[in-house]
Amino acid sequence: MKDDLLYIPRLAELYDWFRIEEQNGEMIACGGIFPAYEIKAGQRWQGSSGHTVLVDEVDSYSVHYSWDEQGVKKTHKKSHFAFQCRYCLVLS
Repeated sequence: MKDDLLYIPRLAELYDWFRIEEQNGEMIACGGIFPAYEIKAGQRWQGSSGHTVLVDEVDSYSVHYSWDEQGVKKTHKKSHFAFQCRYCLVLS
């Protein structure tokens, strides 16, 4: 999301533990766990393999996300913590 680029200074100020790096052609924020309220519908997150997922919804317990697999939309959900153990926020 383009708005995420404006989001970076605020994140850097609030969460000085994370790092920004390029992986698989994308700039990502990684290295820690954001509070659940920082995960928002419409954000893209990248796994270590470069696979990107789209956040569809965030509720009190889980992140609901999706990806395209051979033209078919696949969905899944994980707890906020488990989701961030697997994925890093895409900033570019």
